[in-house]
Amino acid sequence: MAGSAVTIQRQIIGGGGGVIFPDCVVEEVGTDTLQITEHPVEGPITGVVNDHAFKKPREVNLRWSWSDSSNINHPAEQGIVIEIYNSLLSLQASLSPFIIYTGKSAYSNMLLQSLKQTTSKDSEFSLQINALCKEIIIVETSTTSAGVPSTASASNMSNPSATAPITQTGQATLKPTASDFGDPITSTTQFG
Repeated sequence: MAGSAVTIQRQIIGGGGGVIFPDCVVEEVGTDTLQITEHPVEGPITGVVNDHAFKKPREVNLRWSWSDSSNINHPAEQGIVIEIYNSLLSLQASLSPFIIYTGKSAYSNMLLQSLKQTTSKDSEFSLQINALCKEIIIVETSTTSAGVPSTASASNMSNPSATAPITQTGQATLKPTASDFGDPITSTTQFG
């Protein structure tokens, strides 16, 4: 396939199956970041230890626009920019992950973090948006029990006071000892 060009149709595909195509792509800025940890150390060699790294969620900033004039031959579709803006607001409010296709990449599991629109005297019948979309990383979780089995007995444990399960021993009354308040004979604690 040498010499053949692949055209990616820029679009947002919502969780409900709706698709939004831009009339004009002004700019698309994708950000892929690797976070490298930094821990300061002291000693013979002072500086920063970088011993771990992880991938941060992807971001893409879309500057797309639409115009009612692109539908000039279809008067029934005048005001389409309002419908598109409302669709973007609905997509944001749905909190459902969606897919974005730009000219360079496909972005999955995205949410619309912020949506800015600009209107001026020259752009009353157009929609110019700046949409910041951020990837959400979805993981599966489960719960497990880490308790001590009911068959465990203190006689089988090397340190039962720290590892044995809590058992009912009846009522207990706490009694203060001399060390709780400072032993008047050996203590150097002074009050007042």
